[in-house]
Amino acid sequence: MTTDVLLIHPPVNFKLKGEPAMSSLYIGYGLLHIAAALRKSGYTVTVWNLEEALMMGIPEDVIKERVISLDPKIVGVEMNWIHFGKGALQTARLVKEALENVPVIIGGLNASFFAKEIVQKYHDVVDGVLRGEAEKTFLKVAESVEKGGNLKDIGGLVWFEGKVRDNPLRKDDLYENIDEIPPYSWRVVKHVIWDVPMTRAPLMVSINSCRGQCPYKCVYCVGGKIGSVMGRTKYTVHSPEWIVEQVNLLREEGAEEFAFQDDLYLAGKKKLINIMRTLRKEGVTDNVLGFNMTSIPGFLDRETLKEACRAGVFNIDYGVETGSADVLRICRRPTTIERILDSMKVTISEGIIPFTWWMTGLPGETFEDIDKTFKLIDQTISLGGVPKWVTPVIAIPGTDMFDRAEEYGVKLRLKTFDDFLVFSDLKSRHMSSHLAAITHETEHMSAYDILNTALSIKRYIYSKRKEILWILKKHLNSIASRHPNLSADMLEKRIKDHIDYIPKTFF
Repeated sequence: MTTDVLLIHPPVNFKLKGEPAMSSLYIGYGLLHIAAALRKSGYTVTVWNLEEALMMGIPEDVIKERVISLDPKIVGVEMNWIHFGKGALQTARLVKEALENVPVIIGGLNASFFAKEIVQKYHDVVDGVLRGEAEKTFLKVAESVEKGGNLKDIGGLVWFEGKVRDNPLRKDDLYENIDEIPPYSWRVVKHVIWDVPMTRAPLMVSINSCRGQCPYKCVYCVGGKIGSVMGRTKYTVHSPEWIVEQVNLLREEGAEEFAFQDDLYLAGKKKLINIMRTLRKEGVTDNVLGFNMTSIPGFLDRETLKEACRAGVFNIDYGVETGSADVLRICRRPTTIERILDSMKVTISEGIIPFTWWMTGLPGETFEDIDKTFKLIDQTISLGGVPKWVTPVIAIPGTDMFDRAEEYGVKLRLKTFDDFLVFSDLKSRHMSSHLAAITHETEHMSAYDILNTALSIKRYIYSKRKEILWILKKHLNSIASRHPNLSADMLEKRIKDHIDYIPKTFF
């Protein structure tokens, strides 16, 4: 069976064979939304999870033969996160060796930020990088190829002809009404060898609930600058009805738990409550294990949290980052220590587990500030907060921390796309430690200091795992009583698994 379009989720690195330090198996919903848009316009689409194929032991020569037999007219390769850099290029090269004249397009968030560097150096295997939201622009690529035209006029395409060319994104390259973007399905994902559709989605999947630029300007985050690269400056949220349709589609395909791992918390109280009430009204809440959200501490008040709990939200990832008020100010983080602690209290009192995320190597951070982080970790734990993730901050292009490094006392160690390919070489370890992937130094901390403080925080949290579980057990029966599809034992196991995983997180 042949296909019009082949979309590929690449491995982190062909040579690692399932040992990457950073998560690699999940296909990004951006790629799946592109597939949905193409199918809606009548194209046949096949999606491959190449990382999974390599883990199953399928040889590269066999994969190459399958590319030839599918005979796609165009191939898209996902590079949403930086650790897929090397694998995306290896995938592009494999496709070119199989079908020399088939256009290979790379896309995704980090591909967008490094687009010019990628096509400058790797245009022998990459025909272009599509910047930004690509549902419409990839469709235009497919239409152009179908008509025998060239790709030179596609908005958002970065390509090479003697030199790097960068086409601006036009207004009609994005969906003005994002509800016109079709919900994605896992049924387009096929086994590499047998061409059999996936009959089930993963048990936990992410929902793309909103798009556009964050109004806040945290110096280490691309969210406040994303509009200049991705094309959409205005923050916008899907309607509750669209979200219900997406959840129901994935639920029919086997998903049981759903994550709003985007900026839904920025929608505002009125819209958030409307979404949560619609999920309840449409009966979605009754048929799923529950929902996860992310938020900056202090953005969700008691009434919103109450409605979120009723809708099935049973855990929220809070980006606490640091225990230092001075570092929060330097980083322009729109929260305070008081709001962080209040978020822990209110969240757990409303039947939701507050998970906390932490960073080291932030601009202006001193060892005294690290001591304050340890103190705040203790305070959040005492209130029922559960530490979930600890990582050195990654200084990447598009952030003020990278683009204005000197102003923030930051000395960059990784600057180019090729420098960042080190992330594709990281192997998983029990106490994960990768000095080569520390992206920078600060005026107060060397690369080793940044790494070592992250490891110290991980060890500290792990040493307190019994205390964390003991404190949380006081709340689990109450939390479980508000989530009929969950039990206290299930929640306890989930929390224990999260704590046990902390030492293995990618640094």
